Amino acid sequence: MVVAWCTITLTGLGAAVWVALLGDLGCEAGDSNYGDLEWSAVPPSPRCVWTEEQNGFSAKEDPSLGWSLWLLVVVASSGLVWWQIKATMAEARRLEAG
Repeated sequence: MVVAWCTITLTGLGAAVWVALLGDLGCEAGDSNYGDLEWSAVPPSPRCVWTEEQNGFSAKEDPSLGWSLWLLVVVASSGLVWWQIKATMAEARRLEAG
């Protein structure tokens, strides 16, 4: 369970770093027309914004549901990992005492 939690957490963090490194390059609307990358707080997700002044059209990309689901899985599995570690430690203490 701990290995799965680490894998899920690091995969999501790696994806966030990749999106941050790409920056505006991840917001291509075609023909080298790049929008601005923004981060939405609720739901937590990167999104692209194109403006009339910069791009010749105005549009906003909706935040992705995937980031919210990832965060929910990380938080829920954190509770399960904490519970598993606590149970393992209690069992080890019980074996040492008895």
